[in-house]
Amino acid sequence: MEELRSIVSTARTPEVLAAPLSVEGVADNDSEGYVPLDILNSGTRIVIPLWADPGPNDQLWVLWLQNGVETKIVDRPFPTTVVEPFIYEPLTPAQMSLDGVAFISYRVWKRGGGNSDDSPLRKLTIDHSPLLVLEEPRFPHVTLWGYLNNQTVPPLTDGVTVTLPPAVGVALPGDRHEVYWTGYRTLNGSGDPVQGTQGTWSKILAADDINNGYTLVVPFEVYVRPLIDNDSAIVFSRLYRGARLIAQSKKGLVKIDRVTPGESRPTGLNAQSVNEGVTEMRAKLQPPKIRPNVTRSGVVTVDAGINDKLADDSIPISVLDAGTLVFYATNLADPMDNDELEVSYTVVGGTEQTIPGLFRMGPVVGREDPFEMEVDASLFPEAQMPAEPTRYEVRYKLYKGGGGNSDDSTIVEFAIDRTAPFEVKVPARQKRKPSPDVTMTNRPASPDFIVNEAWITANPKMLCTVPVNYPLRRLDDVLRYYLYSGDIVLKVFEATVDATGTFEVDSAELRNLPNLTRISHAYEWIDLPGNLSARTDPKPLFDLRLAQDPDLLEPKVPKTDPNRTVPLYLDDFVTGSAAVLAVVEQPLHGIDTDDIELFIEDASDPLVFESFGKKPLGTANVEFTLDYVKLARLFDNSTSPKEVKVWYEHTRPGSAAIDSPVIYIFLDFVHAGPDYPELPDLTNPSLPLVTVTGDSNTPNVITPSDRNSAGTISVPVWFGLPDVVGGEQVDFYIDGTLVDTFLPFGGETTFAGNVTAAFIKALPTATVKAYWTIRYVGSNNNIIKSLEQDVIVNAQQVDLPPPTIRVRSRDEISCFAMDNATTAWTMAMGIPKDTHLPPGKNITVHFVGVTDITGATEVPGTADSQPYVIKAPEQVDIAQVGTADKFKLNQPFRGAIAFGKYWYETDINGTQSSEVVIKPFDIINTSFEYCDRMDAPAPTP
Repeated sequence: MEELRSIVSTARTPEVLAAPLSVEGVADNDSEGYVPLDILNSGTRIVIPLWADPGPNDQLWVLWLQNGVETKIVDRPFPTTVVEPFIYEPLTPAQMSLDGVAFISYRVWKRGGGNSDDSPLRKLTIDHSPLLVLEEPRFPHVTLWGYLNNQTVPPLTDGVTVTLPPAVGVALPGDRHEVYWTGYRTLNGSGDPVQGTQGTWSKILAADDINNGYTLVVPFEVYVRPLIDNDSAIVFSRLYRGARLIAQSKKGLVKIDRVTPGESRPTGLNAQSVNEGVTEMRAKLQPPKIRPNVTRSGVVTVDAGINDKLADDSIPISVLDAGTLVFYATNLADPMDNDELEVSYTVVGGTEQTIPGLFRMGPVVGREDPFEMEVDASLFPEAQMPAEPTRYEVRYKLYKGGGGNSDDSTIVEFAIDRTAPFEVKVPARQKRKPSPDVTMTNRPASPDFIVNEAWITANPKMLCTVPVNYPLRRLDDVLRYYLYSGDIVLKVFEATVDATGTFEVDSAELRNLPNLTRISHAYEWIDLPGNLSARTDPKPLFDLRLAQDPDLLEPKVPKTDPNRTVPLYLDDFVTGSAAVLAVVEQPLHGIDTDDIELFIEDASDPLVFESFGKKPLGTANVEFTLDYVKLARLFDNSTSPKEVKVWYEHTRPGSAAIDSPVIYIFLDFVHAGPDYPELPDLTNPSLPLVTVTGDSNTPNVITPSDRNSAGTISVPVWFGLPDVVGGEQVDFYIDGTLVDTFLPFGGETTFAGNVTAAFIKALPTATVKAYWTIRYVGSNNNIIKSLEQDVIVNAQQVDLPPPTIRVRSRDEISCFAMDNATTAWTMAMGIPKDTHLPPGKNITVHFVGVTDITGATEVPGTADSQPYVIKAPEQVDIAQVGTADKFKLNQPFRGAIAFGKYWYETDINGTQSSEVVIKPFDIINTSFEYCDRMDAPAPTP
């Protein structure tokens, strides 16, 4: 470690270190520093404690050391005094892209000076291997439909048993297994968690746990009690080896419904059931006792009441059948320990009777108010006569402190009604079937009485009338109306009806009955207490002839064929590509007004899915365009191809939705190089442009002299982007042709390729495009391309004929070569006729004095260039260049040895030059005169 530390830290005292840094999401006590997979994929933050004595212009470095290579990932000054207790710096997925061990530290340069302060190295272990998958937890006591309810055995109030499956081949003894429970207000574990229901349980696994699994009981209190009606819980587990997460289970779902039909509250919530593990709070009837005489006296007020009494004072049949009525006493004035109650009752107008026994109220401290008492329901039968319900009065006697003086309570009244509608009591109880039958006013016309799609469209409601002039009818009596198809019975109406007896049934209910069958109907009444009448005999009503259920076919994604083995790539979604379609074929028995909604789901997580819209079935195949943005959310930056499920939901108005068969396809959006927001566009604008050079080393220009030599194409250092590493391949292109490939062995941030001389020679002139691509070796998909660089290509060098001048016997530049020597004289340069120099071609002629025949050194001030336009073929081309003062400067005095250089240039797909001609230069005659007859100076002594 010190050896590594010495690589990072220089110029410091070894025993003095800055405060250690932290990495969010990595446990400080994890010496190996395992980085969780989700953080590797999403990034995190480096947390640096504020150093002592911060000041302006302190300089912070954050250093990353991996595979012996140190990288400075943060380098920034602090222009003002730092006041935050912590400094936060990003740690990106790109920085953590290479698996292995890395060390991270920071260095503070005080006021930017030369003395540094270094933190200890923080070890990080990076492993992008996907988590192993454990089987989902299971619930052994659920119903066939996955529910836990009030009939669950053992009782739900004893807790929820969760079975954790074996983990053979994944776990090792000593691994830590954590189980997570969260409740939801939905049946499918969606939406926000129910506050307070989140629970976590941890277990160190033994060999038996791994081989056979184990069970966990989630306590009822806290975790289950808030889950009441149509709720659910999600359970999953994670496996840790030390501080490292190595596996995660699939999610297990359990549905919870603790409301019993006909009751308003869940079992175990207010009833204080013994099964909940709490003390029974209702008083039980105790044997009577002989009361001692007491001298205590006073005025005592007691209010009496009864639980479960309905709006008409009757008691629900479900309560009577349970065998116990619950009375309560409240508002006791001056309560005492050991107060006792006696209960008496009478049929209204009858003789009062006392229930044998008493109820002891116990100590005042902790006594519930109201104080509840259980009384045997059989003490309150319904009288045989009259036909109406039997009314009772109940009162209590309160014995203060259990003494012999008593005070009466208020009177509580209630009714016992065990007589159902149409039932008679005398001479013996007998249920009679209601009559006459229900009539359907919009029943299909005879003789066929057929309900078909046209009838349902025209009649969204079944219009019905039930007779209501039966004895003792009450407006709160509830009608239950049934439709029959063979052995199938469907309740389609349960509610009160008004004095006319009319009611309506949604015609859509008919879709819940077997098609192509005869439908019958029947009805019954149930009163407010819950007394149920006999049901009428089923009578034929009509024949059901609806459209048949569709025979759905599996969806198709043609681009994945054959056999759905070809993944969807980024290439399939680039601009200009044909739309990626999912196709739903017309099913047997489909109707054009049916709706189709397409879904694609993460194959490993049913809670992660995307809808691709709803469309009418119509009469042809239905096509859905697969949106890349939605698919990218499902792909979720996976590092390998991801399997997804494709299916559709078929909906017909009034019918339950039907799911199609499922197909599985793969999404492969994995690509080399950095991520960028423009995906799926395969051109990444953040990649640096290439540089193309020829033998002249002119960036992005191929000169005429380069056309016969090899060149290079290179990518400069790309700061801030991930290295090109082993397994990745860089390809270089010029003018749409692959010219070279680069395969790195390690991390590279600059790289180059070779361009052959033959390729450069064959390039077209003007401008070509050059770019580079990056991909994984062996993959021909998801190839990321840089923007294109313009490269100017000049034509190959053209051999232009050399210019000429007039000479006499000596091959030199003399006055004979000059025109107008007596005035503003110039040198006359002859331009030979040539196919490269057609009439009207612009050229430039040049002259310059040089010091010797090599022409390497020019004489300052002697250079001159002049334009010229080539004349018609029959005309001689003579161009003028140079001036008298420049010529005299080239040969400034008598006897001076001088030379002249001349040539011409023109543009033929770039600058082309004729051969350069160098000749001796002499413009002083034997009389020591220049060409213009002016005296030439003598040499300076």
